[in-house]
This record gives sequence, C-alpha cells and structure tokens, in this order.
Amino acid sequence: PSRLFTENVLRSFFPAMNDRTMLKTLRSVLLIFSIGATYYAVTSESTMYEMVANAYTVTLVGAVVPLALGIYWRNATTQGAIASVIAGVTAWLVAEQIGGEEPMIPAPLYGLAASLVGMIIGSLIPQFIATLPHIDTSKPAPSSMQSESTGH
Repeated sequence: PSRLFTENVLRSFFPAMNDRTMLKTLRSVLLIFSIGATYYAVTSESTMYEMVANAYTVTLVGAVVPLALGIYWRNATTQGAIASVIAGVTAWLVAEQIGGEEPMIPAPLYGLAASLVGMIIGSLIPQFIATLPHIDTSKPAPSSMQSESTGH
C-alpha cells in the first residue's frame, strides 16, 4: 500500500519529484503506514481473521469500482472515482453499524452498490474536480539520474 500510495497519489501532486526524493518519500510513507498498522493490531480487540476480512472489505467497497470503471468505462472521471470511494466506504460503515448481528444483505454489498452509484453520478454530473494529468512512470530516467542511482 505504501508504494501504491506514493506512486499513484503523492506523485500526482508532486510531478517534478526526482527518484531520490521519491525513494525518501516512499520510505517515510512505509514507516508511517507500518506504525499505524502496528498500533491498530496491538490496540484492536478484533481477531486476526476479522482484521484481514476488514482489510479486503475496504478494498472491495472503496477500490474495485473506481479501478474497474476507470479502466473499462470511457466516461469515468477523477471526480467520479472520489465520489465512489467516499460513497462506498460510508455506506459500508453505516450498514455495519445499523445492520445488526446477521443482516439479510451483508454490509459490504451496500458499500459496493453505493460505490457504483457514486462513480456513475460523480462522473456524469458537471465536473468540479479536475482530472490530474497522467504521469508516465514507464519512461527511463534521464541519463543524469541514472548515473546518480548507479553510482557511476
């Protein structure tokens, strides 16, 4: 998660970040994520199974729809993806709180449905959030950067 966050989120806001700064940022984010995960695991009353299930549920309700529609739906937008994540996670958390012990419809399905609705509506309404430019990380680094990283 730390690499994905650094590459896909932070780099979008700082496109001029060089490889050395990127590596330092990645290490810092990894440390912060590790401390957060350790704190959660130590202080949580959940079992290991419940923690793993919740981790995958967050991915289901917050990432599956924006990723799938971002790839396969031509009208998908950044605003739609943000609305999808917010709607999916919010609906899941609300359904968890009001659903009781054994609900007829599992809370993650509410989150998945809300994520889909959020993506569609957020992409089709007028856009208030601009789509960030794509950063092509597949291009090789300039020759000056390669010499710094290899030590030659």
